[in-house]
Amino acid sequence: MADSNLLPDPRLRQPVHYSRQEVVSTLTDFYEFLATLPHIDSSAIDHAPPGGWPEITKESLAMRDIHKPYEAVELIRHLPYIRGEVG
Repeated sequence: MADSNLLPDPRLRQPVHYSRQEVVSTLTDFYEFLATLPHIDSSAIDHAPPGGWPEITKESLAMRDIHKPYEAVELIRHLPYIRGEVG
């Protein structure tokens, strides 16, 4: 389902198609590579649950003044994240 308020990007000659799973898999592989280097431990990589991060919704992002189309929110919900140091 696409956001009907968005116009197609005029720079693109045809619609863009992508695989959410391929993006998630590629980013996961990259994060796992980073974990082989100093400074990032593999335990700092948080993987989304099967249905995606439940706290990430179009509404929760809008409360932070972040407005993304449905497909972008669905991608963000499934991305792995590197937990940073707090404090």
